[in-house]
Amino acid sequence: MSSILSLLVLLVSALWAARRIVAFALPTASSDRASRVAAFGTVSVAWCLVATHLLGIVSELFDATLVRMPLIAALSVVGAAALAIARRKRPAGNSQELSSDPERPAYRVAPTSRVWLVALVPVAVLHAGLIFDAALRPPTSFDGLYYHLPLMFEWLHGGRLELVPEVWKFCLPANSELWQMLFASTGIEPLIDLSMAPIGVLLATIVLATALQLGAGSTGARLAALFTLACPIVALQMYSSYTDLFGTTFLMGGLYWLIRLARSTPQPRQRIACAALAGLSLGVAVGTKFQFLAWTACLLLLAAIIFVVQIRMDRTGNTAPPALRLWPLALLATLPLAATFWYFRSYYHTGWPLYPLQVRIAGHVFGSGVPLEGATRDIRVPLEGLSALLYPWFEPKYSGYNYSVGNGLGPQFAVFAVLGAVYFLARRRLFATCGERLAKWVMLGFIGCGIAMFFTVLHLHPRYGLPLWVAAFAASAALAGVLSRLAPRSTTVLAGVTLTLAAAMIGLWPAKLLLGRVRDGALSRAKTYEMPELFDRLPRGTVVLNLGPHGMNYPLLGADRQNRVIDTMRVLHYRERGRLQLPLSAHELDEYAIEYVYTRGASAVPFSADVTYEAVYDDERDPRRVASTAPTRVYRVLRSRFALKDPS
Repeated sequence: MSSILSLLVLLVSALWAARRIVAFALPTASSDRASRVAAFGTVSVAWCLVATHLLGIVSELFDATLVRMPLIAALSVVGAAALAIARRKRPAGNSQELSSDPERPAYRVAPTSRVWLVALVPVAVLHAGLIFDAALRPPTSFDGLYYHLPLMFEWLHGGRLELVPEVWKFCLPANSELWQMLFASTGIEPLIDLSMAPIGVLLATIVLATALQLGAGSTGARLAALFTLACPIVALQMYSSYTDLFGTTFLMGGLYWLIRLARSTPQPRQRIACAALAGLSLGVAVGTKFQFLAWTACLLLLAAIIFVVQIRMDRTGNTAPPALRLWPLALLATLPLAATFWYFRSYYHTGWPLYPLQVRIAGHVFGSGVPLEGATRDIRVPLEGLSALLYPWFEPKYSGYNYSVGNGLGPQFAVFAVLGAVYFLARRRLFATCGERLAKWVMLGFIGCGIAMFFTVLHLHPRYGLPLWVAAFAASAALAGVLSRLAPRSTTVLAGVTLTLAAAMIGLWPAKLLLGRVRDGALSRAKTYEMPELFDRLPRGTVVLNLGPHGMNYPLLGADRQNRVIDTMRVLHYRERGRLQLPLSAHELDEYAIEYVYTRGASAVPFSADVTYEAVYDDERDPRRVASTAPTRVYRVLRSRFALKDPS
């Protein structure tokens, strides 16, 4: 109960502070509704992350367990109170009312709203079904079960955002895991996946705002937002514990504020506000995954180009105050706020801020960590050269299964996004002013950089190109608006059919699984994960060794996440150093305080002759087990009573 109250206090204080900050940075007259919602969502999430980061830094410096929900909430409340005091001390009447920045409609004739209203129906039905499904099941995404979720609960148990040098996947920037950890702390398991739904809504809002800034009408912009929500990668990651959607949302936020900055009116405060929001967004993205470093570098290059062009434009007007040139400082000052902790943590523990990422330049290796080929050795690369343009529907793995986590782009991408991006490139009618032309070239520069990166490295993981696909959706808004004006009835049918097909492609499989669980009465956590129920009832602190699939790392934590699991990644690390080899010896079991051993598929007993044990579960001869499923066995070690200790 205390964690639930702490989460509510944290969210309420973050939302209150974000509302104050956005009201100060973007007065009502200076902004459309979409941009204010985008700013509000960005600041709210960043506020929660920064509060946790501050406690993480103190925990590392003083070796203290301070990353606890009550402390995070208390720090957020203190920050909100300080903000309120600072606003009260600010002299009255010093508020600078900014001129509005109206969005130019695509054409003088307003297109019918029927198009996007019809398109809204299948998308709304899809997400209602996905929310219902997510509320009735524990997390099921493979990477989440493999290492995202175990990492979150390791932080919750230990009270620190601790680096795990022996497992490189536990050393990456992890803002997305941190966001989900706040909800996981409540003990309400479905909240973990549902916590990503607001992030997807924020992404759709940013796409809508970006489309408006690029000259699309309201109908085209709304359609672009719906196209994004119906993209399989986006829709399925909104209800899973994958991290790509989280980083992409804030990267696109950085792009949006740079585009707005390129078009901004010449008030210093408006430029500084847009730059600060761009820096804050990029900081959240950089603190999510290393791949966003490359994307952010592209945007910083575009920001430098904007700065140079605006200096020339300001000099031409001969009226530019020096304050107009301060916005790059605001961008660079806010960018580290939501990212510094992860790089500080790596440097503090290893002496290399990018650990475990090695940097190779001209044959020279800089820093310690894992080579790229070692980190991606389980990825097969069938797409090379021009064939990389093929429809990226799944990620094949060496292990023989399809990594089908919704990597498809959907029919709406093929119908609207590609042609829409080409149309956006070719059209000139709407880009009359220098600022509008600069905004257009910022968008095209981002798409160009994305295509270049896709051909070089991103085709290893199609979902790593998610910012490129989302940018294409935003660019397609103008074409969608034109079609809705010229042929509203045909466009209504086309948009409705493509989005209905996309919704069916995404939603049928989750619906089938849910109906199957209902039919079989398999709605319990143990039934969903196909594991023995005993793991949900073990005493708190029981140490479990997972010798089964990677996907059991999280399920074995138990219903209340009370167990301590030695996961498969740690097993591989220990075996590389000659430990935890099969058969397991009594000395190894004692050293790691192992009480239960979970296996799947192995026929031999995993213990040496000096170990006393009992088999507490074995479904090899169970007639209810599907014949194609490997048998599951669970052993309890009886050799001695262990004093529980940290298995790491």
